[in-house]
Amino acid sequence: MLLKYIVLRISDFIDNREKVVIPAEKPYITLSGTQASNTFLIWSDGEDILESPTLTIFASDFVCRFLTIQNKFGTAGRAVALRVAADKAAFYGCVITSYQDTLLDDNGNHYFKNCYIEGATDFICGSASSLYEVKVSFTLVVAE
Repeated sequence: MLLKYIVLRISDFIDNREKVVIPAEKPYITLSGTQASNTFLIWSDGEDILESPTLTIFASDFVCRFLTIQNKFGTAGRAVALRVAADKAAFYGCVITSYQDTLLDDNGNHYFKNCYIEGATDFICGSASSLYEVKVSFTLVVAE
């Protein structure tokens, strides 16, 4: 069986405002930016946890590199930036931001390396088996 790997390079400094779904019948896709601070995928949808994601992955063997995935719905309710509902997905150097339920790590086995995930409420949710490999530093400010 010949495997077809597809790499989609996303241009820098373009405000990609769209909802993206990678269907189950399209495995072996890579979305690649040059660096997360320059490459954006942005949407604004909320309330329904399964319908609001900016990026939804149903396909196995998916890779995402150096991309900011953002849901700008605001503070009115659930606003998923990334939903991963497939096996064998990996994310490298990505920034994933929203307010509530930022990352719906739905099901499957996933790997996140050097990713920044931000949200105010339940920012990582779901029942997947995932490994998060990150460097974390904290600054403690003490009032005198």
